[in-house]
Amino acid sequence: MTDIVFRGQNDKTPNISPEVEKPTGESTTQNSSDTEAPFTLYESAKGQNPVGEYYGFGVGEKSQEGEGVDYYGSFKTIEEYFKDKIEHGEIENSVEAVKSLLQKYEKTLGIEKSERNVVKIEKMVAYVKFKKEVDEIARNNFKYGRK
Repeated sequence: MTDIVFRGQNDKTPNISPEVEKPTGESTTQNSSDTEAPFTLYESAKGQNPVGEYYGFGVGEKSQEGEGVDYYGSFKTIEEYFKDKIEHGEIENSVEAVKSLLQKYEKTLGIEKSERNVVKIEKMVAYVKFKKEVDEIARNNFKYGRK
């Protein structure tokens, strides 16, 4: 027990400041362009429909008259469905959450990567319309006290 040393009031401990690592030329803050905009604000922030981007269409790309497929209208139908799901709190308001659901739906529909975009989009629009009706029935059923 003689090995124990107690400090007195006059004993001062050396003032050692911790070393702080300084960044080496790389910025630790993210650019505003690197951050992902929420799904509901994506088009106004990025200038491109997020569903159109998912299917590989450029900024504001719409079908030409007489082509038979209105891509932009189809994208809006799909986008409105996901905005409705976000509004009801069923999914997170992020582009990644929507992309994840789109991939899940494509797998459910048996859409192959080699299929033409026209077919993929038309299948997805039909499925989204069906899901919208089913979701509405489920919400109304819940509203009237049945689960």
